[in-house]
Amino acid sequence: MGIFTNKGSLLATAVTSIMLLPSIGHANTDRMNIVTASPGGLWYSLGARYSQILEQNIEGLTVTSSQGGSVPNARQVNTGEADIGVIYTDLAQKAYDGTAPFREELENLRILAAIAPGKLQVAVPKDSDIQTLEDLSDRRINPTPIGWGTRDIAEMVLETGAGLSFDSIQSNGGNVFGVGHDDGMNMMVNGQLDTLFFLGGAASTIMSLDSNPGVRLIPIDGEVRSSILESEQNEGGAFFADEVTGDMYEFIDQPVPTIGVMQVFIVNKDLPEERAYEMVKILYEQREDLVDLFAGQAEEAFDIQAAPRAAVIPFHPGALRYLEEQGVTIAE
Repeated sequence: MGIFTNKGSLLATAVTSIMLLPSIGHANTDRMNIVTASPGGLWYSLGARYSQILEQNIEGLTVTSSQGGSVPNARQVNTGEADIGVIYTDLAQKAYDGTAPFREELENLRILAAIAPGKLQVAVPKDSDIQTLEDLSDRRINPTPIGWGTRDIAEMVLETGAGLSFDSIQSNGGNVFGVGHDDGMNMMVNGQLDTLFFLGGAASTIMSLDSNPGVRLIPIDGEVRSSILESEQNEGGAFFADEVTGDMYEFIDQPVPTIGVMQVFIVNKDLPEERAYEMVKILYEQREDLVDLFAGQAEEAFDIQAAPRAAVIPFHPGALRYLEEQGVTIAE
């Protein structure tokens, strides 16, 4: 009986020791993963760079970065399959509320940090007769593949700003494609596409089109932009007035008005507060190691004063703590 008691005591002591030292095991065995977008784009490069920075600054942490997309990123972070995801705030809000393209409320999502504004760019050949969104009523357009955040925003902008739908464009004799940026660029070069949509900063595909066949951007301003920003689709305030400037593209002489939406890192609400705080602190303190990825947007990238623009769903408590320390207030 005494032997059994001793073994029980030893076992209890071992279990207690493990329970009392979670931080040690956590520091040595932690693994996290970031879901981003397809290779070659900003999000993919950003995920890889941020992974390296986190590993260099958090002892024992291993971070992997993999491709994804706004919609699957939200779902994977919500379930815990992924630890960090990149998404636009309009889709983060739809995910949290459970509205299309999401079928249920993804209530575990929290904002970790604002990245930079994604600017909607509607590109056409330089000599095209397309001047407004309304002119796309019967044209060949590429709003990107199904499941991409750009496609959802393009559809919303056409509907609320020009009274067009993908179905109406096709009924009028146009085509609505769903290919990636590189394929869309090649189609435009070959005369198979009239318009492509891009959401983000300076796009290498648009830079390439400036050389052949020449390119320009359709402005989104005046009543068209007002109707978008004042629509029910923007009830949460995810979209805002923005512009594409000459800092982004050499072919732009005067800023082109458009709409913007914030790109953000999202995490699960169950991420420990101290870890979230640490990740945000590292992000802002080492922003200079990240901003070179944002051609023409270095000043806008990881601007801590722009964090309130991302508050379409709750921030993670760890992120809030860091922002408050820096004097940035996020409204409830």
